[in-house]
Amino acid sequence: MKLLVLTAHPDDEITCLGMIEKAKKENGEVLIICFTAQNETRIKEFNASCEFLGIKGINLGLEDGSLHLSAEKSQELINKIKEFKPSVVICQSDIDYHPDHKKVNAIAQDVVEFARHNKACEIKEFMKWESTNLFSYPDYILEISDEIIEKKKKLWEIHASQIANEKDKNYYLNFLEARARLRGIQIGKKYGEAYMRIPLPIHGDFY
Repeated sequence: MKLLVLTAHPDDEITCLGMIEKAKKENGEVLIICFTAQNETRIKEFNASCEFLGIKGINLGLEDGSLHLSAEKSQELINKIKEFKPSVVICQSDIDYHPDHKKVNAIAQDVVEFARHNKACEIKEFMKWESTNLFSYPDYILEISDEIIEKKKKLWEIHASQIANEKDKNYYLNFLEARARLRGIQIGKKYGEAYMRIPLPIHGDFY
């Protein structure tokens, strides 16, 4: 598996870590493209997270909170996808409450469409992962282990600037583990991560 992960912010990779680890376990390759990492602290945390996971990371350096992709940046992203040639692409959900997450989903659908033109990129699976808002009917629940849960906690420590922003210091980790337990129960396992498939229609190369 060649896995491309499209995220709005540094630390968003925590919520799809199971898929990242699945790709690594299958001797695959992982590239994470983060849209917004501007200040020095967040850039350092993103780089430290990628190093800890042993994956490649690209930071687009866009503005957090008002995410916008220019035509030039959009083409740059399409070119990066063509160069990497992923077999699987995952992104954040369009039903997420965070506006940046929803924008990444919309951008992902556009750039994946263009990257596939002329069969430049043979993407077999395109999915969105569950984050702040739960999916009513997931298409796929991936079993994750105790080890992955512990890695998620370690990653949260790496993104220390976000811990400082929490009103309830245990909210994020409590939510993360409770959600993983819920999805695990649904598949008869201890923990799980939920995903929904995004269609890959054949529109033709009209543009």
